[in-house]
Amino acid sequence: MAKRKYETPEELRAAVNAFLTRIPTVEKALQRRAEEGMIYLPTMEEMIYRLGFRSRQSLANYEKRGDAYADVIRMARSRIMEYQLGLVSAGILRSTTIRRRPEVMNQERTNGQDD
Repeated sequence: MAKRKYETPEELRAAVNAFLTRIPTVEKALQRRAEEGMIYLPTMEEMIYRLGFRSRQSLANYEKRGDAYADVIRMARSRIMEYQLGLVSAGILRSTTIRRRPEVMNQERTNGQDD
């Protein structure tokens, strides 16, 4: 049997927190959009990749390992969605973009509209 990538919930939490620190505030995202015309759009798929998993199923398997692991994963999902909804509230992103194209990590926006 292969060694687990994260042996404890604390190890997983540290890795997830390292990813989450990459997510800017909505205000900083607005500033970057004004300066560069780009918006960083973090996704669960990006986090899964950066954590070294091969698929969403790997993350789901950790979630099934118990409440401590599941809490970390729920917290990450919540933080990512909170940021995305902040962009929607700021008028930069349409809510349909989140559902329609969740795999997109970086979106170029003009005038706050979808392409």
